[in-house]
Amino acid sequence: MMAKWPAAILGLLAGTVLMLWPAFYNGQAFFMTDTTAYLRGADVAFSRLTGVTTAWSVPSGAAAQGSPSGAATQGSRPTSGAKSSPLADKTVLAGRSIYYGALLYLGDRAGGEWLSIVIQAALLVLALWATLQATNLLRWQFLAIVVVVVAGFTAAPLYASYLLPDVFAGLIILACAVLLTCDLRGRPGLAWFWFLLLAVGLTFHTSHVLLAVLMLGVGAVLWLWRRQEVMLRGLAAIGVGLVFAFGCGAAFTLAVTKLVGEPPLTPPFLMARLVDDGPGYRYLADTCPQSGFVVCGFVDRLPMQSDVFLWSQDPSPGVFMASAPPVRRALSHEQYRFAAAVLAHDPVSQLAVSARNALEQSVLLGATEFSYTPGSKIFFENKVPPAYFAVMRTTPAYLGTMPIGTLTVLSYLSTAVGLACIGWIYVVARRERGAASKRVLRITSLVVFGVLVNAAVCGILSGPHDRYEARVAWLIPTMALIAHFQVYRAWWSRRLGGAPG
Repeated sequence: MMAKWPAAILGLLAGTVLMLWPAFYNGQAFFMTDTTAYLRGADVAFSRLTGVTTAWSVPSGAAAQGSPSGAATQGSRPTSGAKSSPLADKTVLAGRSIYYGALLYLGDRAGGEWLSIVIQAALLVLALWATLQATNLLRWQFLAIVVVVVAGFTAAPLYASYLLPDVFAGLIILACAVLLTCDLRGRPGLAWFWFLLLAVGLTFHTSHVLLAVLMLGVGAVLWLWRRQEVMLRGLAAIGVGLVFAFGCGAAFTLAVTKLVGEPPLTPPFLMARLVDDGPGYRYLADTCPQSGFVVCGFVDRLPMQSDVFLWSQDPSPGVFMASAPPVRRALSHEQYRFAAAVLAHDPVSQLAVSARNALEQSVLLGATEFSYTPGSKIFFENKVPPAYFAVMRTTPAYLGTMPIGTLTVLSYLSTAVGLACIGWIYVVARRERGAASKRVLRITSLVVFGVLVNAAVCGILSGPHDRYEARVAWLIPTMALIAHFQVYRAWWSRRLGGAPG
């Protein structure tokens, strides 16, 4: 057994390197405008605890002072410039996990964020290994095939190379599916891997929590309906993971409240989405000022895109970030009451547009975020420390030479082929009586459900964007391969030699 460890470690390293090919091609991990918020939040926490400051400790916008394009640009995420800091005005924003920020902070301290994406890519490869292990299909040839297909033909390597928690959305779906369908008794190492991956990943983003809650719900229904096909231990593991995530969120709230005197502020994402969709704006036009919402004070500048509503600091088009701290807090506090009022005012229109957004989101699989826009370049120049920005300016993502068209075609093609294979395997598997084939199809069904749920959650609550669905679409060809290994086990055995697994 020990003799296998060197080969296993070398395999993990090789798979990790392969998964990071986009970062090597780019010469740097990929940034997004939200990346700076994760890093600065973690930097504030660690500098308060240790007294150690970093390049991220410089007030945002300071790095760009004196540069020709240092001013904030309308439509880009805001720079604080001369405005007071979130600590000073007591408007520390929730929604950018301090826990994921800690992962990026670790990479920054190690030099250049490479460690952060190495950890992400290694966890992705380990999850593929653990899925094959849980389905009793582990052999090095199967793992090699899966890693090569995922790395070469899906968007997964892009998200492993991205300084955002997006890659963990797919891992959350996979973890829930495995825990719900696979009997991991007698394999404590495997069970602990999936639980820890799930629990930690849930602390990284609110959308991950929503995904797990909905998968827990469908798992509970299936357990009540067909108990022998769903693991009660898996339901418990997901439940405990959610409790852990809520506890971590409560700890963050308590720490911020103690530090600044006010709890963290949740941006009014839902309010901005409803206004952008149309029913929210029409409700305000019909009922203001009688409805008494603070947002009524901005009705003369509506409708507007949700990103402008939330993030523009220009007092002319902006709403949330353009307002004084007390107004921001009031907008945050009233967003759920506002959503309920909009739904009651015109439920048919809102449900129709939400369904349209979910459907549109389900078919957006492009790689557009990996070529920086003119607005994001100005944002990065304002917000990113000079050492990072100097490298960034030489990258294909910045220069516009990333093969976005090819990457987008591969994302769509691999997903379409994966769906076709899954459909075919379902037809073939109807004739199969083996428990193993049924189990792998149950996992596949739950993963497909998770991918669809991701489209609904992101499309309805945030609006359709390529990265929201592309970040999980790699699960479709992955599960198509694994299901093929199981259903055509004898065929693979003849081709590879020996019994699979």
